[in-house]
Amino acid sequence: MAAKSKKLKGKLSSEIPKSQLKDLSWDELKDSDVVSSEKESSFAWKILSLSQVRDLKLLTPIQLMDEFSSIFELEFWRRDWKQGAILDYYVTGFVWITQQGFDPRQISAFITLINKLLENIREGKSLHDLIMWLSDCFVGISDQTFQQPSSPDISNEQLNQSSTPSSPLECFKIEHAHMITEYLSNSIFQHYSLYEIMFADNQPDEIICKQYTIEVPPLTASVFPPPLDEALPWSVYERCLLTPPPTPLLVLTPASLDQPLTTERETSFLTEDALSKKEEDILANLTEEQIRIVVNRLAAQSIGELQDTYHKKLKDREELYINKINKLAKMN
Repeated sequence: MAAKSKKLKGKLSSEIPKSQLKDLSWDELKDSDVVSSEKESSFAWKILSLSQVRDLKLLTPIQLMDEFSSIFELEFWRRDWKQGAILDYYVTGFVWITQQGFDPRQISAFITLINKLLENIREGKSLHDLIMWLSDCFVGISDQTFQQPSSPDISNEQLNQSSTPSSPLECFKIEHAHMITEYLSNSIFQHYSLYEIMFADNQPDEIICKQYTIEVPPLTASVFPPPLDEALPWSVYERCLLTPPPTPLLVLTPASLDQPLTTERETSFLTEDALSKKEEDILANLTEEQIRIVVNRLAAQSIGELQDTYHKKLKDREELYINKINKLAKMN
């Protein structure tokens, strides 16, 4: 939660003399002017500079979230609940004190005040210690408005030489102290236990996942569903538009009958010369015995496949009845 402070130290060559600061407004002053005239113990300009306060007052609360997250290095506030709560308190505090009409010096001091309060809670200080520390911060303020640097009644050198210890919140009046105390009591002090738990515990990392089982249609050799450019039912597309594969033609020769019929050499396509001879009788060169051999082989192959199929079905039915008989025997 370390803030990127832009405090300027040292006196620049273009620095305005302190005697002329009372004649200038906050919009005419520079960061170096207000820092050089501020006491070291003051909370003003420790985190927010004058130019930053001017720019932040022009932003909306949503835009303030991004700016304060950069100032206080809370880049994970969107997914870290601890950083999100801290950033929310900074933004709400800045919006509140701006709406009350405080000047830039008081706004900067207030942001430093709540930053130190949150740091004290992080370090484990009790609620009693926080209240006592806040009371010490307001020690030394009075009803007299301390206007520095716009219209100071007492010079900075005289204040530094005073024996009274300076208050880090001397830019506020007593009525301002009551307003700030009431705001802190209704926010951070009232919910001190929640802030204490927030800084003590770490947010667990949760990984949420869910497994889905998706059913997909089986693979098919045909185009399914039909192409979108056709926009036709599959039955119409298959009957009217889909080109059927060519039917292979058998070429029977005496030499082919001497070879065993296999799935690889069962058929062969006609050559261009054979296709030109459409009127030629393919069986003219075959004898009656050769035709009988071909028919017997084809019949034996077809019947053999049917026999295997029926044999397998009978075997399955036999095993089913045997299992039923065994179950009935066990029941008896």
